Formats: sequence, structure tokens, C-alpha cells
Amino acid sequence: MRSGSESRHGRRGFTSIELLVVIVVFALLTSMVFPRINEAIRKARVNRATHLIANDLEMAVAEAARQRRPVRVSCTCLAQTYAITDRTGGTVRHSRNLGAGSEYALTTLTFSTSPVEIFPSGVASSALTVTLGVGSFTRQITMSTGGQVRVVPL
Repeated sequence: MRSGSESRHGRRGFTSIELLVVIVVFALLTSMVFPRINEAIRKARVNRATHLIANDLEMAVAEAARQRRPVRVSCTCLAQTYAITDRTGGTVRHSRNLGAGSEYALTTLTFSTSPVEIFPSGVASSALTVTLGVGSFTRQITMSTGGQVRVVPL
């Protein structure tokens, strides 16, 4: 026989079946959303790295003009790193690691030409195309021989 308080309020709490259904629905929703979130994070990393490299290339052109000395941009592409150095003394002005140990975690970084010399007049020894990416998502940056840097639109 039920007590008076139980019969007025009905049963309390959830059954195991109800809890199991809620957990299964939550797991299904999470499994559907998780790949999309990962893809968005990868694209954001690549886009941030793209703009970072473009800024570094523009900085290299400005640095050559400011120092009135040629600057060299070189890539160690297997390690996803690049450096901007003085061409004559070899002093490293700036270097960056974009590989697995960095916040960008790039899997691809290639320079069409390495090294590229940038002269104080703003002229580069050759045009440069930088390709970077994570997985199947890639972006490109171009630098003309006139020192103009451009992020290639998607």
C-alpha cells in the first residue's frame, strides 16, 4: 500500500530506461557535431597561420628597406618552420615554427622557392608562393617580385 504522500505526488525520479535514452540521444548528437567542430578548428588554425605568414613577409620587405640591407626568407618545410635573416651576416631577424608543437599544428608548409632574397628597393629575387594546410584544407599566399604580398582567396 502506498503512503499518502506518494499517491498525491506520483513517483519521483527517472527510471533507468529514461536515463539511458537521454544518454544515447546526447551521444548521438555529440557524435554528429564533433567532426564539424574539429573541421572548424582546423580551418581557423590555417586561416590564422595564413595571415601570420603574410604579415611576416610584408615585415621582411619593410625590414629590408629599413635596414638598407638584403633580407633572406628561407623555409625548412619538412619541419614547418621558416626564418627571416640578414643575407650578409646571417643574423636571424625572425623565425617561426608552425608545426605540430605550435598552436597552429600545420601538416603542410611549402615554399615554391627557398630561399628568396628581398632587396632594400622592395624587389624580391623571385616570386614566392607559400602553401600551408592541415589535412585537406589548404591556403596560399603569393609574393610578387615587386614585394606585393597577397592571400589567395578561397
